[in-house]
Amino acid sequence: MKNAYWIIGWILCFLAVSQLGYGQRYEREVRCSDTLTVYLEDSPKTELTSRPNTTKTNRPYRIVECQKRSLVGVRIDLGVSKYYYNEPTKNWIGNHAGPNFGIGLVLGGFTLGARFKPGTVKPLEELKFDDVILLLNAEVNPRKVEYYVGVSIDLPVLISLEPYVGYSRAQFLVINEDEIKQTYSLPKVGGLIAGLTINKYFAFDRHRYIAVFASGGFATTDFSVVHRKLDKGYLEWSAGVSYKGFFTKRFSKRVGT
Repeated sequence: MKNAYWIIGWILCFLAVSQLGYGQRYEREVRCSDTLTVYLEDSPKTELTSRPNTTKTNRPYRIVECQKRSLVGVRIDLGVSKYYYNEPTKNWIGNHAGPNFGIGLVLGGFTLGARFKPGTVKPLEELKFDDVILLLNAEVNPRKVEYYVGVSIDLPVLISLEPYVGYSRAQFLVINEDEIKQTYSLPKVGGLIAGLTINKYFAFDRHRYIAVFASGGFATTDFSVVHRKLDKGYLEWSAGVSYKGFFTKRFSKRVGT
């Protein structure tokens, strides 16, 4: 019950900040400068050049220099994740936590990305892999690498929801093999993953944002491939901060005749 109160409190704080802050603003309109006069020089290599004075061989033109947000951008995540396994897997490595690093290519409202999720745990019980026992003093890195696609849905409450689907690849690496004088080779295993990320964006430039995010997801990873005593699937939640920025497209437009 105490955990439920903490969760409700965090949700209320998150909503309060969302109402007070600025959301993610997609500025699709074109912004242009004041009118400029340039000259097209009569030469084999024709180009627009700025001239202080007109001459008989130059024709004046009026232009505006414009810019707009490109559809292409980048997203970088830094956070922590907590994993909840089914009972057999939990009895081996526990419901552990670890860092979460992500990078993605933004295409309009879509994100194509990858997340790297390492960690370090000690087994809670001994298991035998290929006639070699993995002891309790082993340090295991249950790292996960995810590839996903998500779509951003902006809400009137200045929050952006991003449902995502992808593929999660997991591998258990024993990182202190030299210390325990034993070598292990545990198979990689994968499965589908789907979830929802809640983003709160704060604009610090026209096309750049800092976001606070929280997400939850479920993966179908079958850990019984690693050992027959383990089970399928896990739940996870993540929280952290992100940078999201779009490139700026600049161009000139001729005005008048």
